[in-house]
Amino acid sequence: MLSERLLKRFVSAIEIASPVESRVPTEVAAGSLPEDYERFLRAVTGFRAVRDLRLNSPADWVVEKAHWDKLAAEYQAGGANFSHALWSPHWLPLADDNSHLQFAYAPEECFGGPAGQVVAFDFKGGEDWQVFPSLDDWLEAMLAVLDLVPPRDLAAGCVFWATERKAAVVIPLPKEEQARRAPERFHAGDSAWVELRHADGSAWAIRARRSTYQLRIGDVEDPLYRERSCVNPAQEVTRLIAEQEAEGFRRVGAAG
Repeated sequence: MLSERLLKRFVSAIEIASPVESRVPTEVAAGSLPEDYERFLRAVTGFRAVRDLRLNSPADWVVEKAHWDKLAAEYQAGGANFSHALWSPHWLPLADDNSHLQFAYAPEECFGGPAGQVVAFDFKGGEDWQVFPSLDDWLEAMLAVLDLVPPRDLAAGCVFWATERKAAVVIPLPKEEQARRAPERFHAGDSAWVELRHADGSAWAIRARRSTYQLRIGDVEDPLYRERSCVNPAQEVTRLIAEQEAEGFRRVGAAG
């Protein structure tokens, strides 16, 4: 849930930042939108740009999204501009630097993280994503940059600030062309499921994610899922597999 305190702090900070370009407040274009995304759009409706950061018009998010969806579809159909592989049609546009850096809101899980992440990418030659865990984390990074003296570019500055402090994770675009076109590129950060079965018929599967591990208990057709945070998911997965094998489970293989 987007912090109301942070959102108000951000709006107050951009009101006194320089330079700031205002616009006539507009209503958010009709559509079924995630609550946090819509709250952000409504909060910044009176601002067109802050330093190098151009905020998408709340009235035009549908047009912006259609533009990006078209570029991504063209790439999927065989287009040559691999930078267009960086956009997911599941995302919603947030802002850009009016040049090459784009910010998107991810309402669904991606890159091994939860729904609600903010994804930054360079659509003119970029080969990776910079992923903020949430809108709150993105706002925190921008507030930190707004406080710097002398003033810095806000769009590029917040990405640099966050990645340097590991407050945002860098996910590389796959090198192979086939992998770049595959929908699975947006699941980088998730390992494959490792499935184990017991002689009594019990099924158990596990996979590592970016900062958690996920359990799947029972058959694939009707499973029970559990997800837990830990410092080193890959190491914890290895430990838990060994524990299950000691109890009589046998590895079936990696399940997709």
